[in-house]
Amino acid sequence: MSHERPSITPSMESSSRIINRQAALTRLGGSEQLFNDMVGFFREDAPQLSEAARQAVTDQDDAETRRTAHSLKGLAANIEASEVVRLAQQLEDLGRTGQLDEAPAVLHALNRAVADVMTACERSE
Repeated sequence: MSHERPSITPSMESSSRIINRQAALTRLGGSEQLFNDMVGFFREDAPQLSEAARQAVTDQDDAETRRTAHSLKGLAANIEASEVVRLAQQLEDLGRTGQLDEAPAVLHALNRAVADVMTACERSE
């Protein structure tokens, strides 16, 4: 079994802009296993959290919007998925301040970013 890293292909370069693997590995003490675990947690939990955030925004539930956005932000931060972190922070802030009128647009962008990360995770397998 070869331990050489594959050459970077355009799809992998695209994925690296979505997930900063090197920064995540640094954050996780260089542990590939821990990084892979964090990617697995993201893939498992992000779809449910995205749906919970959508429902919270639909219900105009400030606290649940804030909670689900915060959880999604944490999952994304573990793998250095910066666009998801940024948008989840915006949604969390809207929940905290009770300004959910702006939340649907942020949620839409957040869902696209989550989908991009999910695709990047699949490509990196």
